Amino acid sequence: MFSSGKENGLYVEKNILGDTIVKGEYAEGQKTGFWTEKEGNMFFKGNYQDGAKNDQWKGYFENNEVYFIGNFLQGNPDGKHAFYSESKILRETQFYSNGLKVGNWTKYNDDGS
Repeated sequence: MFSSGKENGLYVEKNILGDTIVKGEYAEGQKTGFWTEKEGNMFFKGNYQDGAKNDQWKGYFENNEVYFIGNFLQGNPDGKHAFYSESKILRETQFYSNGLKVGNWTKYNDDGS
């Protein structure tokens, strides 16, 4: 729905098979509140504030196992971002401060070592 030329209210996008690939709300043309977004074989869940990703976001494989956990601040990665394998093994950690890469980033072997 549009109001004064801007998106307002519930937004749902579906693929050709009718599966929901994006769902969330707009307020005055900006994404706001809780959203789910499918990207390839993964889907992501988290909040938007003033049109930008904010707070914790999680990504999932198709089998609902966690792929990614990370925080965002006004659309910028912030804090620890962790990536996992489908078998729940930590694969990589990254650290950000308001969108800038900081600290030591670590990649792990398939067995988690």
